Amino acid sequence: MKQSLLDVILTNGMAFVLLLMIYVNSILHKNNLTDQKLYHSMILFIMASLVLEVITVVVDGTQFFGSVFVNRFVNFLLFSINPISAVLWACYADYKIFADIKRIKKRLPLFVIPAAINFVLCFLTLFFDIMFKIDQNNVYFRTPFIWYTFAVAMFYMAYVVVLLLKNRKKTPKSNFYPMLFFPLPVLIGA
Repeated sequence: MKQSLLDVILTNGMAFVLLLMIYVNSILHKNNLTDQKLYHSMILFIMASLVLEVITVVVDGTQFFGSVFVNRFVNFLLFSINPISAVLWACYADYKIFADIKRIKKRLPLFVIPAAINFVLCFLTLFFDIMFKIDQNNVYFRTPFIWYTFAVAMFYMAYVVVLLLKNRKKTPKSNFYPMLFFPLPVLIGA
């Protein structure tokens, strides 16, 4: 087994188990509130991304009947759902600051537009090499347009930081610093 494959399996596996524990603990103390629904959805999408990433690494460069299609389709799923976690994060943070579901519903179309564009680009990548390509050896390569997926995620993170800073006095301190520093590991990892 390649070292990079083992690293991805171990890292994503540990993250998946940790998120599963957080999810189960959160479900046990569930009050079915809006922020909890957003939080649970965010966790589930991140867990799905972790599983999909492992599948992409396992399938990449492997030859079997339909392998190129499987590699392309799993990468399509991965890059399609990654921004959804960021959209949910923005909605969650907005709700934690303002506690106003009407505000989120009003902004939801604007929240969704960048992720929807990302989905369309990912879908088109199933037929054209827009965001990534899979060569005849079933090896994945990024194309220059892949930056859009990362930019979308960073946009939502930046939105939350600006929202927090502008509404510092409205935000409880118990929420302010964790939400402010949440993007830091993502930025370090990027």
